Amino acid sequence: MKMTDSEKCYSIATGLCTVGKFKEAIIEYGKAIEIDPLYLGAFYMRAFAYDAIGERAKAIDDYTKVIGMDPTNEHALYRRALAYTALDMPGKAIEDLTKTLSINPMHGDALSKRIMLDIEMGKDDQAIEDFAQAIRICRKDIRLGVG
Repeated sequence: MKMTDSEKCYSIATGLCTVGKFKEAIIEYGKAIEIDPLYLGAFYMRAFAYDAIGERAKAIDDYTKVIGMDPTNEHALYRRALAYTALDMPGKAIEDLTKTLSINPMHGDALSKRIMLDIEMGKDDQAIEDFAQAIRICRKDIRLGVG
């Protein structure tokens, strides 16, 4: 099957990301998006590349576009929460982590991050609830032989 022009740009960009050339990858993802403005994967990966070079606001913009196209994208919600955290916006980060956990209650990384933010923000009751959920996840993992 022949690749579309947007898929070719995406493929080039992904190769660039793999070797740490994030600025170049951002340009190629941009080309893929210009060709196909609904290319969810290109927006997600461009956000990842922006994040990798510390351009959190641009990463948030692209993660927001992904979430606009796919509101249940737990990966984009989680990554956007991390970007908000890096920009010292814990309230927005907690909102995204809460949405992530509503989609996937077993998302251990989201739960861990929310616990840390709960504690930092003095939300002790929420932190205790989150710790209880973390214990349930650990017990389930142990029963399944994970980790």
